[in-house]
Formats: sequence, structure tokens, C-alpha cells
Amino acid sequence: MHPLTLHAVLLVATLDAVVTPPSQDAQAAFERGRRLYELGDDLKGARTSLDEALKLRPDYAEAYLYRALVTQHDHGVAAARSDFETALKLRPAMKEAHRHFGEALADSGEISAAEAHYRQALALDPRYPEALYLLGKLLRGKGDLDGAVKLLEAHATVAPKGSSHHVLGEIFLERGDDARAEKELELDLAIDGACYESRVNLAGLALSRGDATKAAREYEISLTYHPADARSLSGLGRAYLALGDHEKAVGVLRSALDLAPHDAQVQDALASARRHLRLSLGWPLAIVPTAIAAALAVYVAMSRRSAHHP
Repeated sequence: MHPLTLHAVLLVATLDAVVTPPSQDAQAAFERGRRLYELGDDLKGARTSLDEALKLRPDYAEAYLYRALVTQHDHGVAAARSDFETALKLRPAMKEAHRHFGEALADSGEISAAEAHYRQALALDPRYPEALYLLGKLLRGKGDLDGAVKLLEAHATVAPKGSSHHVLGEIFLERGDDARAEKELELDLAIDGACYESRVNLAGLALSRGDATKAAREYEISLTYHPADARSLSGLGRAYLALGDHEKAVGVLRSALDLAPHDAQVQDALASARRHLRLSLGWPLAIVPTAIAAALAVYVAMSRRSAHHP
């Protein structure tokens, strides 16, 4: 960090440290408003309490920040901008305000301004997990994959059970680094076994390197979360095809084709599965297992409807 920048950060931090604490009444009103906002079920009550805190203490920076968050939730960042800016004017070294304002700006498409606030938050606290993660995601969106990887790896160090492994896995998939992608996706699933995207991506990697057994297992698990996903059904059907289970392949691929009728990969896999089934059993003996496969497709479809309409 440049010496002048460091001096400025230390200066505002010192000024923050000598701010007179709010009165007990103002602090109680603020804590009540913050709690209601974080619970999310009474934003009107949250605003009332935060307004009360600011009436008792007009320079209460944290109250401005949380009122900005309430306003953003109800009316968007444009309506909340004034309270965000006031919070930072009162407390320039409030890293949480930089992080939240940056996130609001990013959501509204003001990417450069969002990046500036994330970087300011990290200037105040280089190990601030939320700012590391959000800036990493922002840089990925801008195409700066090297910068994104550096920040997300730093985030994984300070918050090992966070979501950075998921994003890193996707970045390494984009780069074609399958080994590193698989490692990150495995780490993400060790943290959150229900992460559907990571599991599907992991299954795809296994299938592409010829491990159809692992691919089938991962696709089968993913379908317990989203039974109507054409991508997982397509992958599972192709895994069954690679394993030589042509009856199951036909049934699952028919279900995939119902969801994605113009998917050439599914069409080709289904044609191949049907051809192998006929060759393995002979025609017309293949009619019976083909009927079984069709019944399996109907069963998958019915299961899918049941999952959506309990």
C-alpha cells in the first residue's frame, strides 16, 4: 500500500476510534432496528427503530447504514444512496459500509464504483472475508480471472468454509484446468454436500475423463435435488450408456429429450443407446426392453411431477 494511502487509512481509523458512543436509548433503538432487519420479517419496524435512533443521535453512522439497507431492500440503491453516503461521511473507516454500499452498487450495475468501495474495505482490513469474496466475484465478471483467483484463494484462507471453492471450481473449468477444478469442487461439496451446481460439474468432469461409475453416482445424487434437470438427466443417460446399461440409458435419455427436445447431444446419445440395445438383444426381441425403458421414462416423468407438486 502507498504510504500516503496507509496514512489516510490510519487517520480515519483514529478518528473513528474517538467517536463519542451513542446514548443507551439511541443504542437500544439501533440494536432493535438492526435485529429486525437481520430477521427480515418486519422491515417497517426496523425502519421505525432506526429512525428513532437517528432522532436521538443524528450522527449515528451505523444507524444510517442499516437504514440504507432497509431502504435498498424496499426501494433500490438509488433511494438508499444518501444514507450510505452519510454513513461513510460520518465514519469513513467503516469497512462494513464500504462492503454493503459496494454490493448495492454492483447489483445496480455500477461496477467501477462497487470495485472502489470493495478495495477501500480491503485497504481498511486486508483479511475482510466478505470484501475478498465479493471483489473476487466482481473481477471474474470483468474477465480478470487471475485477479479473481488471487482474491478467492485469500478468501478460502480466512473463511475455509465459505463459497470461494465453488467459484474457483467454475473458474478453473472455464480455463480448462480440470484437475484443479475437480479439487475445488470436491472441497465445495465437502462443505456443502447439497450444492447442486458443484455436483453436476464434478459429474461432468468424471464423465469426460471416462469415469462413468463416478459420473453416474454424482448425477443420481444431483437428481434427488432437481429431478427435472435436463443437464443431469442427459449426463446420467450418457453415463449409463458408457457403462453398457442401455435400457436405463434409453429411459433416462428419453426424459432428457422431453425437457430439451432440440439438444443434439441428447438426441445422438439416445440414438446410440437404442442402437446398442437392439444390437445386444436382436430385433424384434429388443421391443420388450425398449418398452421397459419407455416405462422407466414415464416413471421418471411422474417422479418429476410429484417433486414439483407434492
